[in-house]
Amino acid sequence: MALSQEKKGTIAVSLTNFLDSGCIVASGVALAAWAIAFNFDNVWVSILGAVGANAFGAAVGALIGGFLADRFGRKFIYTYNLLVYATGVFLIMCAVNLPMLCAGIVISGLSVGAGVPSSWSYISEMSSSTSRAANIGISQFA
Repeated sequence: MALSQEKKGTIAVSLTNFLDSGCIVASGVALAAWAIAFNFDNVWVSILGAVGANAFGAAVGALIGGFLADRFGRKFIYTYNLLVYATGVFLIMCAVNLPMLCAGIVISGLSVGAGVPSSWSYISEMSSSTSRAANIGISQFA
């Protein structure tokens, strides 16, 4: 049984939302471990928490992502945003110092924010008029 484009899109966005929420939780939890590993103080913990996926990074990313999605298309931005996200997470995984960690956190935070307007818009565009809100709800449940 083949899935419709609507269901495939909803599943794809649901998986992305799952990754985004994982980034938010993991970066918040890992800040204490990173502070010990890279020997930085509470000021840097606060800064990294603010510029990452938990706060301002996501907010600025949403502003940028909304503009780019309108300019270049929702599916295009949604698709390539995942590569930006992967780049940020890869930098975090390979971080050997505080600047490398900061770059990864900022990139992944911006990406998490940019994914929200493009993915929700993408779902609403490819969904039928009777299932738009349900598909967005399903993706947020994930």
